[in-house]
Amino acid sequence: MRKRVKVFSLLTFSLVLLLLIAFPKVYGTSKNLTSIPSGFHYCGDGFCDRWENCKSCPEDCGSCEASVSNETTQPFKAEISGFAILSPRGGVIWSSLVIGVLTILAIIVLLIFRWKAKY
Repeated sequence: MRKRVKVFSLLTFSLVLLLLIAFPKVYGTSKNLTSIPSGFHYCGDGFCDRWENCKSCPEDCGSCEASVSNETTQPFKAEISGFAILSPRGGVIWSSLVIGVLTILAIIVLLIFRWKAKY
């Protein structure tokens, strides 16, 4: 029974650690995101992309003039090149998620081998 409590505690701790690594916005350590995958465009990146306009993103496209009345807008399409998982708030979590999952898998494998060696 005591061994089960230790294993459960270790797995719970690993899962909590994985969640904290994978979703840094939850506990506020990733306020200034510096590594955006190349090819990912967003409002405020300094480029007026084809799905942005003066109404949807004045930071990139400038303010709308009063004389402009016939403007078409396109729906937002995110372009991502490479492999990345983006959280809803824009944080890149791919490498953290992979490291966390591999760590948990390594702990589970070590526990299984240790358990088999005793029996």
